[in-house]
This record gives sequence, structure tokens and C-alpha cells, in this order.
Amino acid sequence: MRRNFMCFACPYYCRYGSSMAIHLRTHTKEKPFACEMCNYRAASKIAIYAHMRTTHIMPDTSEERRYHCAFCNFTSPTQWAINRHTKYTHMNTSVQK
Repeated sequence: MRRNFMCFACPYYCRYGSSMAIHLRTHTKEKPFACEMCNYRAASKIAIYAHMRTTHIMPDTSEERRYHCAFCNFTSPTQWAINRHTKYTHMNTSVQK
């Protein structure tokens, strides 16, 4: 018999209690995992890992593949993270070319 866990606050359900515990943090806003390099916090370890890969230099990310912010010294292995950083950090800044 397959046991499903159902969320008390929304239609979400899953097979594992650990998945439900992570999901419930979306409702409680609990973020027990912290980045060691900045003040970012997350609800799961996998979110911290993704944050580290897209925001901070990871050992398997070569310097040649880094994207750089036009306004500050922020760098990232993905253009998507640069776009997000620029949008939320430098919304009222214009590029001087």
C-alpha cells in the first residue's frame, strides 16, 4: 500500500514525509539552511546547492564560463543569474556605454 502525505494548506501531496516537510516550509516561510558565503537562506539543502552553483564560484565552474555584472563585481556561471541579480539589485541603474 502506497502512503501519501497531504498538505493541510493546499492541494499538494507526496509519497515521502521528508518531501512534505520541505513543502510545508513554503507555508511557514521557515528557511533553516544558510549560505556560508552570503546572507541567503533556503528551505532545503538542494536549494542552497543551486544557489551556490548560480551565485558563487564552485570548484567545477571554470573562470572562462563566468558572467559578470555590468554594475558591480558580482559574477555567476549563468546568464540567468546575472539577469536576476541585475533586476533585483540594480533596478534603477543604467549602463553607461
